[in-house]
Amino acid sequence: MHQQRQKRPSLEHFLQEKEVQERIQRDIERVRLDAAVSIGNAATLFEFTENQLRDWENRKLIEPFRKDQREGAKGQRHRQYSMRELEKLAIIKELLKNDYTPGEILSNMTVLQRAVSSLEVVGSQAEIEADELDGDHQKIDIYLDDVYAQLFWRYYISQALRLVFLLICEDRRYVLGGILLPMTRLNDAQAAIKIEDLADVGPGLVGWLGRSGSFYTFTTPEPAFEFASDYRIASLKSLIDPEEDQADLEGDQTFLLLERRMDEFKITHDMAVTAKRVLAPIYDSIAKWRTFFEPGRRDETFPTNDFGSRVRPPDLLLSKLADLVVDAGGEAKDGSQRWDYCCLLLPHDILLPPRQQKLVVQAQSSAALYRLGIPNPTPHNTLLSVSGRAFLSGRVVFREELVRRNALVVHTEFEEPMRSALAVPIGAENGKPLGVLYVASRHPKAFDDDDQRFLRMIGRIVEDLLLSYQVRQRVSSHLKLIVNKPAIVDTLFEDFFSEQDFVYDVASLLKRVNETHNDLEAQVKEVSFIAIDVDQHSRIARVYSTALVQNLVRKIGLAIEGLMRTVFMQNKGSRLYYIYADRFYLVLDNVSLEDARDNAVLLKRNLAGSHKVAISRGGVTDGGAMDGVIVPDVRVRIGVTSYTYATLVEIMGRTEPPEFSDVQAQINASLKESLKKGTDEGGDVVISWDRTLKIFKKWDPDISNGINK
Repeated sequence: MHQQRQKRPSLEHFLQEKEVQERIQRDIERVRLDAAVSIGNAATLFEFTENQLRDWENRKLIEPFRKDQREGAKGQRHRQYSMRELEKLAIIKELLKNDYTPGEILSNMTVLQRAVSSLEVVGSQAEIEADELDGDHQKIDIYLDDVYAQLFWRYYISQALRLVFLLICEDRRYVLGGILLPMTRLNDAQAAIKIEDLADVGPGLVGWLGRSGSFYTFTTPEPAFEFASDYRIASLKSLIDPEEDQADLEGDQTFLLLERRMDEFKITHDMAVTAKRVLAPIYDSIAKWRTFFEPGRRDETFPTNDFGSRVRPPDLLLSKLADLVVDAGGEAKDGSQRWDYCCLLLPHDILLPPRQQKLVVQAQSSAALYRLGIPNPTPHNTLLSVSGRAFLSGRVVFREELVRRNALVVHTEFEEPMRSALAVPIGAENGKPLGVLYVASRHPKAFDDDDQRFLRMIGRIVEDLLLSYQVRQRVSSHLKLIVNKPAIVDTLFEDFFSEQDFVYDVASLLKRVNETHNDLEAQVKEVSFIAIDVDQHSRIARVYSTALVQNLVRKIGLAIEGLMRTVFMQNKGSRLYYIYADRFYLVLDNVSLEDARDNAVLLKRNLAGSHKVAISRGGVTDGGAMDGVIVPDVRVRIGVTSYTYATLVEIMGRTEPPEFSDVQAQINASLKESLKKGTDEGGDVVISWDRTLKIFKKWDPDISNGINK
């Protein structure tokens, strides 16, 4: 026997042999249908005695649970063996058959745990491969049910790890590293692990911040570095000053993995407790999500939601996040749930100013009773509510004790039993909030500072999701325009001729003019150009939204077209072009400089003044009280220049063949110069070319004849 033992491989290498793993796996498969079994059944399944199992339990080799611990039953406490413990017994059976003693196994508990985790990965992969061969699992609708279940945990875990790591390292000058969550309970030796022995922690969940700022989330059966000396490990508890209270972090087993060249640092007690609070749902739900990060399908899910649609299902991610928030509240002293429900309120129209908003419940926890997508009756209800005050103030609003019939609630018909509530504005750190996270409780004083910190972190996760939804909705719209109108990107100005049309039309005009070089009658004709800019466009953009300013510019363009059709410029050769931002060009063929000046003066007078402009992009106003915003004292500056056909022919004749592009460049330069001169004059002016002085100057029709002409 002694000689046989000398020939044995090490216990770790033995468990890595393929045939050994296959035999163990067969034993596991025999009991896989029983999630938990009694001590008698466990002994029978593996041909052990109950006394052996009790002895190994006393020696901490196996850890059965007591039935009343799982189900709340009173009286006898029957030992039950979970699937993980049964897998451990399958390994122990194989080891004992090959002359490894219980003492050897006990001294190699870390190896045993890694072997169990390895078998779980193998088992999960086998199930996945079997699923892929099973036709029932290929049905799209059935498969999507599983995808939706995975989506929430994949999203929450990735965001929680990322935000916690960034919270801890936010003030560090150089950050490269990650966060490790062990997936099994650690003993004292593992909790004090060294970086070179990191694999002894066993299976773990890793969140890693790369050099580009990208964040990666994955599981590994043996976390380790190829060059361990380049990194250091620190537990969350060790980052707190020893003089601070550490009782709240007892039992925490979160590790930070940091590049060694990072400076040593400490964090506050509040930061550590907040981090633990955000990570707690991950630790508590390992059994739910662990297979979602293991080898298998490589499908991509693209979550989004159009909250403006009247017919849509509840948002899966936000609803589950609301449930997670309620669960995170824990229990009150009387054993009831401390928080009753959570909901997310979003503005019904994100383009309206905050004081005109109506907040709409767009997601909620399972116990909430609101109707999704239904706004409050009037905007004034929003101003009086807890959520409305949070939305407008950009601060967390907390009511420790709500009085019945109190106006400071969202919907009193649902909230009469509530005794306290807290509302967190989402995204208010960057200015205008995106919405409000609202939590209510039947208990008074149900929220403390730690709760506020936790809910603020959840608010960041919601903010990330909402912004992702907005971008995905935007890039998924108007796809047919790419095919039907490839040159038009911004459809708001699609009814106007473009700058590219201006270039093409001027080139055609110059070609036609050049063909008249021998026609003396045609040589005296003129082509005039008018440039229009909105004065103080940047100031207006700072005061109002981008969408509103674009609507204002479009309204001015439509007003110019109206004047062209009804008041002046009956010449068929006249065209209006939208160039960019707030700039328009007019081409007036066979219109003299004098007539172009008169038209420019008429334009300036008609375009100046107050304009009622729609708030939503591309919207129109019909005179209703809430249809738009009055933009007062709008002014324009206008530049005018003109060329005779003879002048254009002369310029083009300077090169052979004629270079139309040079002439176009000269026309563009003169129009820009006229507008700049208008800015220098303070705006609200017409700047015209003076053929006598050969300069641009302010044109005032009230000054006596001759001085301007």
